[in-house]
Amino acid sequence: MKKWYQKSIAVVMAAACLFVGGTIGLARDSLPQLQLTAEAEDKLYTGESDGLQLNYEELEDGTIEITKFVDSTSTDIELPAVIDGKSVTSIGERAFYGCDSLSNITIPDSVTNIEYGAFFYCNSLTNVKISKNVIDIGDSAFANCQNLANIIIPESTINIGSLAFAGCADLTSVLIPKNTTSIGDNSFINCDNLEEFIVDSDNSSYSSEDGVLFDKNMETLLQCPVGKSGIYTIPTSVINIKSFAFSNCNQLENVITSENIKNIGEYAFEKCVNLKNIVIPENLTSIESGIFSDCDSLTSITIPNNVTYIGDRAFAGCADLTSIIIPDNVTYIGECVFSNCTDLKSITISDNVTYIGECAFFNCTNLRSIVIPKNITNIKYATFSDCSNLTSIIIPENVTDIGWNVFYNCSSLKNVTISNRIMHIGDETFSNCDNLTDIYYNGTEAEWNQISMYTSTVPSSVTVHYNSDPTTTTITTTETTTLSESTTTTTTVKPNLTNIRGDVDGNNTVEVSDAVKILNYYSQKAAGLNPVFSETATENEAIFNLADVDKDGEITVQDAVLILTYYAKTASGGQPTWEQLTSA
Repeated sequence: MKKWYQKSIAVVMAAACLFVGGTIGLARDSLPQLQLTAEAEDKLYTGESDGLQLNYEELEDGTIEITKFVDSTSTDIELPAVIDGKSVTSIGERAFYGCDSLSNITIPDSVTNIEYGAFFYCNSLTNVKISKNVIDIGDSAFANCQNLANIIIPESTINIGSLAFAGCADLTSVLIPKNTTSIGDNSFINCDNLEEFIVDSDNSSYSSEDGVLFDKNMETLLQCPVGKSGIYTIPTSVINIKSFAFSNCNQLENVITSENIKNIGEYAFEKCVNLKNIVIPENLTSIESGIFSDCDSLTSITIPNNVTYIGDRAFAGCADLTSIIIPDNVTYIGECVFSNCTDLKSITISDNVTYIGECAFFNCTNLRSIVIPKNITNIKYATFSDCSNLTSIIIPENVTDIGWNVFYNCSSLKNVTISNRIMHIGDETFSNCDNLTDIYYNGTEAEWNQISMYTSTVPSSVTVHYNSDPTTTTITTTETTTLSESTTTTTTVKPNLTNIRGDVDGNNTVEVSDAVKILNYYSQKAAGLNPVFSETATENEAIFNLADVDKDGEITVQDAVLILTYYAKTASGGQPTWEQLTSA
């Protein structure tokens, strides 16, 4: 390898694994372009019989490395074993990059190394005869050779680099020889028709079973071939599932896990678009980034109680996901976790959560209500942007900063409750909230005017109600004394207690906790469980009747929304009735 090149290669390899929406970027245009003009010492080889033209250089050991394929029109070539009387031992970095016309190539037995990206994006390449003495197949060596249907990896091969055969869509089977001790990350990712890995039984580092690639002891599942379909049961010996292990396995419908699994890597099941069922093992303590992103058919999932961390984009693009419960031990929810979950109607989040990342619920178009955990201090950029069915929201008292675009395009949002601890509201936070009419602010007008925000942040059509305390409020009542006279008195009380309809937790107050219980009930029901409010049948029926505030015979998200609306109005001094709310 050229010494001047080594630093550049490190940079390129880091960039070659860039994520675009959670997918490894292998597009020709996205791959960093190195300027591979021949150095002064590179020489031109011209074949006497076939006119083949190649740039080459002499390496320090006196052997030859082919640096560039000059004749880009040839379709079938056989590389020379000797140039200038010296043995050809290496195919250099990106030597044949983007040679669209090349369909067949024979690499002589003198070659021991195929360097980084040597045949990257040779779209027409269908057959490669690799030297029987090749030791190293470099990173991205044959990446995106989409028509490469067969490849025989020689027994001499010790190392198969990262992304070496990524995107070779026509590959159907791969035989890992006995001497291979190193297979880089994602070597065979996005091989759309790959049906099986077969590992030589004498291999000391790797094994295969049912076409799936494992380490020797079958403790780590490295890669499931994309072509696997139907139901797959992970062996009980497996402890770890590698990042991208099931990526783009779009024919899998059900993956059966075991409780022995302790780690599942990033994007492990991304783009399993037909995956309907999977149980996350109880031993997991973290849900890594992108693990189920773009699993379009996943309708429900249970997060184990031991989980404390949910990474970026973990469930992004799960369009059929309808409900989810975040267990009590979770403290961190990453960026875009539920973005584009367009069927998500219900989510329950524990108050132990202290961080929710940007765009967490972006474009959750069916989300009607959500209770933000009380320990959140910062609502980040576009958290609820494009949640077009969200009708009301209560900002917890500990929040001091509401970021830019947080409620952008929430076209059904009618009211927002805000604490007087807010110091900043970002620009366009309420843009395109066409139905927003009321903001209930727990502070004075002077305090409101001290909040850092643009004058256009809150539309002029919105009424800001000052001193709207969420725990106590001033309610005006009228007591009739005669037919012609009445006496008006003002008292400070808890929110309106004249009707206990909606009091699900039995504390004689209709408040946020009642909505949370309803959302929990609904989420369990949506997940196929049989939830109850009480173990006693009589009590359960009574509570059910109180929770069914819209009296449609079902407990739904709408009941929780109505309770939150009732609470917001009473907290701001109103005296709503359930009849008014349900007829609105």
